[in-house]
Amino acid sequence: HMFARENVRTMMNDESGSVSSPLRDRVRTASNHLVGKVDQLTLRATNNLALLQEADVDLGIDDSNFDHPIKLYRRVLAGQEKLLGVHHPSTHLALFNLAKALYHKSEKSGDKLLLVEAEHCARLSLEGYTQFNLISDIRDGVQLLGNILKSLDREKEAVELADKANFVFFCGRLLLKK
Repeated sequence: HMFARENVRTMMNDESGSVSSPLRDRVRTASNHLVGKVDQLTLRATNNLALLQEADVDLGIDDSNFDHPIKLYRRVLAGQEKLLGVHHPSTHLALFNLAKALYHKSEKSGDKLLLVEAEHCARLSLEGYTQFNLISDIRDGVQLLGNILKSLDREKEAVELADKANFVFFCGRLLLKK
C-alpha cells in the first residue's frame, strides 16, 4: 500500500518537483467514461483514480477532505462484490482502502461516526486477509484496525488484537513478535 502511494506521488511530480495538475486532470477526464461500468479493468482504473485523489488530499492539493476518494472506493467495493463476490481478495482490498480513507477523513474532521464504519470495513477486510493467509496484508489490516480502535478510545482492544495476531504496538508502530 505504501509503495502504491509513493508511486502515485512520484507520477504526480514534474521535473521541477512541483505537483502536476495536468496529469491529475487527464486521469480524471480519461476515467469519466468508465463510471457505471463493472469489469475488472474499470475497477482497477477507478481504484487508481481514488489513490491519486487520496494523494491529492495528502499533499494538500485537494481540500475535499477525502469525499471523492471515499465515493470512488465505495464504487470499487460495490463492483468487486458484484463481479467477484464478497470473499475474494480484491474485495477485501477494496474494504481496506475504504476503511483507510474513512479513518483518514475522521482524523481530519473529528467525525467519530466515520470511525464506526471504518472499523466495520477494516474488520471484514482483516477477516478476509486472514482467510487467505495474506501476511503483509494482515499486518496492514491489524495496523489500521488498531489505529481505528485507538481513535475510538479502545486502546486495550487494539493491544489485544495485535497480541492475538502475534504483533505488538511499540511507539505507535506495529512490530512482529519474535
